[in-house]
Amino acid sequence: MALTMWAAVFDAPGGPEALVYQEVPRPAPGPGEVLVRVRACGINGFDLLARAGRYDTGQPRPHVLGGDVVGSVAEYGPGCDGGVPVGADVAVHWVISCGRCEQCLRGFETTCLVYGYLGARYPGGYAEYVVVPERNIFPLAGYDDLVSAAAFPMAYGTAWHMLVDRAELRPGETVLVQAVGSGIGVAAVQIAQLLGARVIGSAGSAWKLAKAAEMGVTDLIDYNQQDLYAEVMRITGKRGVDVVFEHVGGAMFGAAVRSVTRNGRLVTCGGTAGYDVSMNVAHVFHKQISILGSNSATRWEFEQTCRLLIDGRFRPVVDRTFPLHEAAAAHEYLEGRSGFGKVVLSV
Repeated sequence: MALTMWAAVFDAPGGPEALVYQEVPRPAPGPGEVLVRVRACGINGFDLLARAGRYDTGQPRPHVLGGDVVGSVAEYGPGCDGGVPVGADVAVHWVISCGRCEQCLRGFETTCLVYGYLGARYPGGYAEYVVVPERNIFPLAGYDDLVSAAAFPMAYGTAWHMLVDRAELRPGETVLVQAVGSGIGVAAVQIAQLLGARVIGSAGSAWKLAKAAEMGVTDLIDYNQQDLYAEVMRITGKRGVDVVFEHVGGAMFGAAVRSVTRNGRLVTCGGTAGYDVSMNVAHVFHKQISILGSNSATRWEFEQTCRLLIDGRFRPVVDRTFPLHEAAAAHEYLEGRSGFGKVVLSV
């Protein structure tokens, strides 16, 4: 008799109601793989895009979303080292790369020619169990809050790759963090503060800006009530910012580009408000602005950020937790943009 598990899956693109809680086959670890008993899984903007059909995972359906996985080691497949004891808590690196292509051999595993994400090309963590390569787990010894940990991997890993590796943010520089109330916005603030940078935060409501102020962000912009570019110029004395941390896209992108100072950088990892953007290219070449793409985080970066989580230097913000069987309600809540920080599914 085949083993089964419970999962929140979608069979066709649609609204939050497309997510259905049902029994599905339980995966088994193959060679070099580990079966993880999921304890909590964070929800990301990508999950909403994939469920709505704005991103085609290309995978058979019903499909399991969820890249932000924490849990415990349940079982090893053949050929594993087994360095993390069965039953131990782990965080999961969501990027699965081949390790053999040109990009991987050059150390660029986030641009692997055949890489995939958990929850995209591979079944994710909206389930009781998930299978991942053994090299993708990291022990969380000493960190007991697994719900908080599930708010961590993708947001902090992606933000670290953006600010440290791609934008090379330096102490004393100024960074504009777009959508500061999002999970990745919160991560960017804490990373920038750790690096000794000055943070300007933007959000679309006063209460989110007030929450950002509690995190130590003193320069704040309500982009629904204020002109983003004009406020950046006012705050910086007409200089602009060294780095824009951009993940919104849409109509905000042009103003973000204008807000960059001469020889500054804009780094982007997505476009939750829309992938199609417009800008005046003169602002780019006149001021020698660098526009940098950034994708996920390397395994080394993931492990570094995990260590910073365990020693208390990062503090994930969980806005609300839903049980796995209420995944549809969690998506509806997140789409309403009424939260600050991350929404997490408790499994």
